[in-house]
Amino acid sequence: ERGTILHRCFEILCTDRKLEHIIPRATGHEFGDGELEEISSAVDQFENWLEHRFTGSILEHEVPFLSLDKNGSVIQGIVDLIVETDDDIWIVDHKSDRGDDLDEIFKFYWPQLKCYADAISNTRSNKRMGGVIINWISHGRVSLLKFE
Repeated sequence: ERGTILHRCFEILCTDRKLEHIIPRATGHEFGDGELEEISSAVDQFENWLEHRFTGSILEHEVPFLSLDKNGSVIQGIVDLIVETDDDIWIVDHKSDRGDDLDEIFKFYWPQLKCYADAISNTRSNKRMGGVIINWISHGRVSLLKFE
């Protein structure tokens, strides 16, 4: 439940900061003193990192996709964020895990991230897949895996 609430907060705040007032209704959660400010600060930190790392990129939030994998199976999902630069596309997934070994947790999520990257790459063949990113909401950190 915590992860769903945090994800929805990022979805709303990254789309339009003026919508902060709808977050309690959109999440069904009553926030305590300072909690929304803390989440807003985490969104600021993440957006600043994105702007610094991918200056001038196009951001698409909550992007649904439908694709076929190499075996012909239908794959569908929603990518939290697609970052499109002049040269490539990056997949971003927001995660709210609290564990300390983020490298191990990244490995756990790798099949999902790879599936998303392959699916988006199939639907947007005009650009190469740059890599995948996990935004560790609970840690205020980012893990980035660049594809070669």
